[in-house]
Amino acid sequence: MHNSLVSLAKSVSGMSLSLTIYHTAQGVFMPTITRSPEPVYWRDLKASPSSSEGETNQLKYGGAIRLCWCFLDQSNGWRDYKDDYYGRIHFDRPAEFKKEDEALDLKAPFPRFEPLNDSQGISLVMSNASTTNPILQRLTLREQSKPGGTEDVAYNFFDLTFRLDHVGNNGDGEYYDYMNVTRSDDTFDSQIIMQNEWVNHEVQSALGVGTRIGNHVANTYVKQFDNIGNAISTGSPGDIVEETFKGAFI
Repeated sequence: MHNSLVSLAKSVSGMSLSLTIYHTAQGVFMPTITRSPEPVYWRDLKASPSSSEGETNQLKYGGAIRLCWCFLDQSNGWRDYKDDYYGRIHFDRPAEFKKEDEALDLKAPFPRFEPLNDSQGISLVMSNASTTNPILQRLTLREQSKPGGTEDVAYNFFDLTFRLDHVGNNGDGEYYDYMNVTRSDDTFDSQIIMQNEWVNHEVQSALGVGTRIGNHVANTYVKQFDNIGNAISTGSPGDIVEETFKGAFI
C-alpha cells in the first residue's frame, strides 16, 4: 500500500546491510549503508497517489514509487557528523527542522558532486522538501581557493522515482540469462574485424574444397586413361569397351 513501511536490506557474507541516512559535516543528509542489526524503515510512496475516493492506492508492479525516510519511524537513530568528528547518533530531528519537516525524500543533485567522467555513479541527497517538482537549494561546500574556508553553492534537486518490479530467483532475476555471447571489446571496429576474418575463412575454405575436387577429378581421369591403355595392350576387346564406358561416365 501507499505510505507503507519497508526495510531495504540484504545479507552479504553473513552480514545484514541496510540502507539508511547520515548527516555530513557540511550539513547535508545523504543515503548510506549500515551494518546495524536494527531495522531501518523507509516509507514506500506512490509517485502519483490518487486523491479520488473510488481509486485505491495499492502499489502495483510496474508502478512508479518514491522512497521517504522519517525520523519518527526509526529506532536506531542517525549519525550526525556536522560539528562532530565522531558522528554521534541522534534520535530526533535536527533543531533547525520544523515540526512538519519530519520526512526526508531522495533527490538527485545537479550539477553532480562527482566529475562528469566518473563512471561510479552519482551521489544522492535527502531533502525535507516533499515536492516532486525541481527545487533550488544552497549547500555549504569547502572553498577550493581558501583552505578551511566554505562557500554556498546553489544546486538543483530533482525528485527521484523508482519502478516497482518483482525480481525472483533470490534477487538475481534474469541476471545469469543471456541470448548472445559478446566480448568485452565488442566495439564496432572489432565487429568489422571479426566479420572480415570470418569472410576470409569462408573464402579460403571454399577455395580449398574446389582445389580438392579438381585434383580428385584430374587424378580419376589419369587413372582411367591408364586402365584403357592397359586393356588395349593386354586385354580382350570386351575389356577395352568396358574401360571406355567407365571413362564416359566419370
